Amino acid sequence: MLLSALLLLETLATGDQFIVQGSTLSLSAVKSLGLVALTVDPTRSDRRGICSGTLIAPSQVLTASHCVHNPLGPLSYAIFGTDAFSLEAPRIKITSAEKVSGADILIVVLQDVAPSDYQVQRMALDVASGPLQAQNVFGAGFGRSSDEDVASGGIARQLSTRISIFERGNPLIQANSGSGHGFCFGDSGGPLFATISGQRQVIGILSVGAQTCASGLDTFLNLLFYSKQIKSILSTA
Repeated sequence: MLLSALLLLETLATGDQFIVQGSTLSLSAVKSLGLVALTVDPTRSDRRGICSGTLIAPSQVLTASHCVHNPLGPLSYAIFGTDAFSLEAPRIKITSAEKVSGADILIVVLQDVAPSDYQVQRMALDVASGPLQAQNVFGAGFGRSSDEDVASGGIARQLSTRISIFERGNPLIQANSGSGHGFCFGDSGGPLFATISGQRQVIGILSVGAQTCASGLDTFLNLLFYSKQIKSILSTA
């Protein structure tokens, strides 16, 4: 099991994750979700070298820390649009990043603020005590739509899913989107949204997908579990 997890992380680092059988997002939806593509090179013709992220402050993006170990090179730009490789999409250079200690969570700092019509997203860092009731759960990202079609990478998509574990004391959130669906290469760092107490919030980020991308089984990191570390980074940024 440990070896399998390590191999998965090595595979994820290529930045080729994708949403299988997800629905494409309009530009207005991407802006509403604060969904951002993080690229090694937005001009790559093979459409590889991407991760996904969420705008959590005007010049900060939440993603997965293993994205910075991309063998194709360092992440260089945040792309604001529905296509991570569109030369017409606004792009902002990445200047620095800070990792949450002991977790596959990274906060990327941009050279400039994001476009004003992109909505900063609320993270589930201060959920009131009591049972956690997460509804309308879905994830989003910028990957390929199938294993076979490498050229489909970089298009914004979302996928509804179900979670079986969401607890304050558990660092992981297990998601199951059903057979034939799922998150995989390139959706790394992408947000997991849920409605809690009537408000949409980011409750997790994609860390590890299943070996078979369409198995529907994926693992997200629980932001509530890491809330103190995330708040500490944000307070000193």
